[in-house]
Amino acid sequence: TFSLNVFGPVSNDDCASPDIIAGQGNFPFNNLSATTGVEGQFELSCDFFGSTTVDNDVWYEWTADATGLAVVSTCGLTSVDTKMAAYDGSGCPADGSAIGCNDDACGFQSTLTFPCVSGSAYTLQVGTFPGAPGGVGTFDIDIFPPVLNDDCSSPTMIAGQGVFPYSNIGATTGLEGQIEPLCDAFGSTSVENDVWFEWTADADGLALISTCFQTTTDSKLAAYPSG
Repeated sequence: TFSLNVFGPVSNDDCASPDIIAGQGNFPFNNLSATTGVEGQFELSCDFFGSTTVDNDVWYEWTADATGLAVVSTCGLTSVDTKMAAYDGSGCPADGSAIGCNDDACGFQSTLTFPCVSGSAYTLQVGTFPGAPGGVGTFDIDIFPPVLNDDCSSPTMIAGQGVFPYSNIGATTGLEGQIEPLCDAFGSTSVENDVWFEWTADADGLALISTCFQTTTDSKLAAYPSG
């Protein structure tokens, strides 16, 4: 026996005719019969494993419904070996204008992040790693609020003992606290995507700060005396 299937044309195969989407949530994609266009193929930020190509790409014009950090992900939502990029504004992007690109954030699936402004439009390119076949799946869009304690000069104030939430989604890696000998773990002193807190103790003794069993993030922590 043999199987025979016919797949129709992909309506959003070209950046000039993207699917229009808005807000947050899950959005389906289908690049089974998509071609590889000319646009979005030479972005330096898309250079993964020696190639900037995004094969079998389909396009979306997305309007943000909040201001913050947009996170677009296919993790756990498809078996396609995805590769994705984002561009500011609508229409076909100019070379070198990508504001985010990702490949293999979680296995063969992708997660890209970029800052967004409520009411603004962004162009999303969803494709595959060069040579990988297209397929079907879903991508998720979430918007996280700006990181207010990204810099050591503006830490979040906390006091006493207990459990304190943190988020370093969208945090940058600052200059401070990156060359501490005590932080040399596995050959690196860097503490990437760092956020800062100013903590006031409510007792004398030995302070124990832990993220164990409280996050899936590969965390790294440091503490400094008041000054």
